[in-house]
Amino acid sequence: MIPMNETYGNAASLREYCSADKSAPIWGEIQHSLWLNNLNKANERRSRLFPKLFTWNSVIDFENSIPIGDPMGYFLELNPPKLIDNPHEVILLPKFRRVLSVEDRISNYKSFIIEAVEKFPNSNFLMSIHPEELKYRDQILSGQFSQISIHDPGDIANPMQEYANMFENSRMVFTDYLGAHVFRARSYFNLKSEFTFKTWENPKIDERMKRYFDEYLTVSDDNSAKKISDLLLGVNHMKSSEELAKLLGFNKIKYLTGRIIRQKYINYSQRILTKE
Repeated sequence: MIPMNETYGNAASLREYCSADKSAPIWGEIQHSLWLNNLNKANERRSRLFPKLFTWNSVIDFENSIPIGDPMGYFLELNPPKLIDNPHEVILLPKFRRVLSVEDRISNYKSFIIEAVEKFPNSNFLMSIHPEELKYRDQILSGQFSQISIHDPGDIANPMQEYANMFENSRMVFTDYLGAHVFRARSYFNLKSEFTFKTWENPKIDERMKRYFDEYLTVSDDNSAKKISDLLLGVNHMKSSEELAKLLGFNKIKYLTGRIIRQKYINYSQRILTKE
């Protein structure tokens, strides 16, 4: 129904959890990352036919929203992570800043790596960057950084598995921004995150969300950090497979109706493209 649902493994994970058909339409938009503000951008992709928004948590209110928890939580219910003993790898997760020039992005990556090497000497590093940046890997990892590996997603059916593979073998996350990766690392993999000297902040972050971010950066005990992570990931909103299937519209009538509507939409889109 909504193209964004099919990226990042969100829809696939929810269908698997509900034992639904792999092509079953979802009657609404699935939140795909940790939303930091309520600027109505969440409503742009939804149609009048499918106005529901399935959010992770209920910290920020959206029109026609229903909190169901982070889809990765459902994925890990069926595919528990295989944590190794005494992992040595530090995961590097720098922010992708599309607004910057390529030269500035590469410069930022190099500064980020320098700080990581100083902070974690003699460590093994694996850096994950946005897929659009993989073509610049030789420029990023030149010279003294040539021994650092960049995570290559490869051919994995569900991106959630890629996430799990990376985190279950690491001991720490080093990053320059607060986001879903920080809270997922804590809640699902019991991983701490360390931050750059100047952690990236969203200037438009909603005050309700900022409260939890500020608290997370100042808590001193692991239990409090996990509570905040669980809250932002909507762990308390996770549903049973039966409840979730009903909310997402996986009953037979909606499944058949949705497939017809989706096919008509695809045919219509193709006709428009052909005319152009």
